[in-house]
Amino acid sequence: DHVRAVMASPVAEYPTEVRRQLIETAIRLGTNLVIGCEHLRVNEHGHQQFNSLLCATPGHRSVACYDKRFLVPWGEFTPYGFSAAAARPAWFYDHGNHACPISVDTHVGRLTFAPAICYDILFPSQFAGVARRGQACRGVDFLVHCGAEGQDATGLLSELLQREARLRAIESRRAMVRSINFGYSGIIDGTGRVVQKLPRTPVKKPVTLGAVPIDTRCSVYTHTGDWPVVAVCALFACTAFFRRRPARE
Repeated sequence: DHVRAVMASPVAEYPTEVRRQLIETAIRLGTNLVIGCEHLRVNEHGHQQFNSLLCATPGHRSVACYDKRFLVPWGEFTPYGFSAAAARPAWFYDHGNHACPISVDTHVGRLTFAPAICYDILFPSQFAGVARRGQACRGVDFLVHCGAEGQDATGLLSELLQREARLRAIESRRAMVRSINFGYSGIIDGTGRVVQKLPRTPVKKPVTLGAVPIDTRCSVYTHTGDWPVVAVCALFACTAFFRRRPARE
């Protein structure tokens, strides 16, 4: 497959040049570089376009990519089968197949994070299994959430997604780093506490938030998933049903 990263630059036409520039920027900054972009995959059957996150790792001179799994209906894709190529807007995307852990080099050693983009954060399954043995996300040390939340000028969307991000951190017992345009960027620890937070106003220069509090604990949720909640809901439903049945004479 021919892979092309599409960003706001003509140089995006050349995948090797994109990778080179990302890696050189990461080396110049002396850190791992995580950015959002569009990712176009072309093959003999046509093409697929993804809303993606790229991570440039200077130590290994490599670029890893995560394609967004959960897309906004009618905003990023057309549900219910109305996605014919002839009627599909140019800005619509394809669904990514799976959550892709990304490994980076840090001053404390090699760490792995689980990425998410924007709407992904509303779905617990995005980070399911980060502490389970034998799962694809085994060994994930922290979470990363990128996105843009400027669609709602009231700030309610940003507040909602910030709360959802805290829930995902609590469920997985992993710290989360958020880099959000017009939302709340910052760091959330494994207990859901916001330890660093930037205002929703645009940041015009690089800001150092501080160290990510790496949490290695396991939670009940990471091992059980949603079935205890489903069982409790079923129990309440059965209780309500039998209590409302009329007594027999």
